[in-house]
Amino acid sequence: MTTIDPQSFGAGPIRIFLGLGGVRVRPRMYIGDTQDGTGLHNMVLAVVNAALRERAGRRAERIAVTLSADGSCTVSDDGPGLSGEPDGRGGLREIEAVMTQFVEREIASNAEQAALCVVNALSHWLRIETRSLGKVYDLEFRHGVPLSPLGVRDAEGDHRGTDISFRPSADIFAERIFDVARLGDRFDALSRQTGAQISLIDARGTRDA
Repeated sequence: MTTIDPQSFGAGPIRIFLGLGGVRVRPRMYIGDTQDGTGLHNMVLAVVNAALRERAGRRAERIAVTLSADGSCTVSDDGPGLSGEPDGRGGLREIEAVMTQFVEREIASNAEQAALCVVNALSHWLRIETRSLGKVYDLEFRHGVPLSPLGVRDAEGDHRGTDISFRPSADIFAERIFDVARLGDRFDALSRQTGAQISLIDARGTRDA
């Protein structure tokens, strides 16, 4: 497997597009161990790391991660958002392509850097809303499959950023309870490395996720 180089994404003459079917067949290859909690926590870290990658000369400076009582996780950031412009992947817009396809070299050796489409494929459901260039785009998926066409509306003000909510699939992960201490340690390390502010909110109460 090759390691992602975010700065060189899109460079090079050969781009092999891969669908999501293989991800659900061999999830460990993309997200890590699905039995001991490693892959589960890598799902969250993959979304956070995606927010920290530079896009359009910017990256997120503030990221909020919320764990909910239904077993889902929401990652909200103040980054530049995903574009609704055509991406070049089969006529898809950027947000659609990022969530449903990846090129061969995007398969990461470090599962914490997995592509967003991997998180999508391994989630029972996933919802994304992104604000970019005066527009709000939203999509909802079930097991990586879109439930409806891309939603588009005018944004209020000049707010940018992305909200991604997902619930890991019970068909994939034996362990589906997020460990706050485990995530908190990784977020502290990422904050030190990047300077970004990463907050973790446990909204589960006394109910197991």
